[in-house]
Amino acid sequence: MKDLCAIRKSGFSLVEVCLAIAVVGIGLLGVFSLFPAGLTMNKKNTDATVSTMFAEDIFNGFHAVIDSYPEKWLASVSDWKNDTDLKFGPTAIDIWNPETQDNAVLDLSGSIKTLKYENAKDIADIALRYKINFYETEDDLVRHARLVVWNGEFGSSDEKDAYIYVTTFYNFGL
Repeated sequence: MKDLCAIRKSGFSLVEVCLAIAVVGIGLLGVFSLFPAGLTMNKKNTDATVSTMFAEDIFNGFHAVIDSYPEKWLASVSDWKNDTDLKFGPTAIDIWNPETQDNAVLDLSGSIKTLKYENAKDIADIALRYKINFYETEDDLVRHARLVVWNGEFGSSDEKDAYIYVTTFYNFGL
């Protein structure tokens, strides 16, 4: 008889099972709540990477042209906007949307323009909005370019939502 009572008392009660399920459920809720935050951080990091790569590509193109042709310094910054040597696009021109190929050339007017990567085999669809402005100093030895990049085709044009990049061009008098 003693053995039967010992067997009956060896299991978990319904209250204990419910408490264990509640504790595990609360723990899983905390873990699952991290997924949206992780996805948001992933999107922000992807946006920052794409914007930075775009800015680096554009600035390197400008430096290659301006540093290779010292006579570019004879023209004012406002004339750079019409310079055909400075009318180029990002290096990966083959992945631009064919319907917007005319937009693949960088617009130097200082207004906000949109560029789209679409239908590329190994690249997700990406859209960027940008504007670029040039500034010159009075001594004409230094010029600056300021590139503002917004991720996405649509959205706010407020610069607080953008990535801002700056580069400097030096007149080495070569």
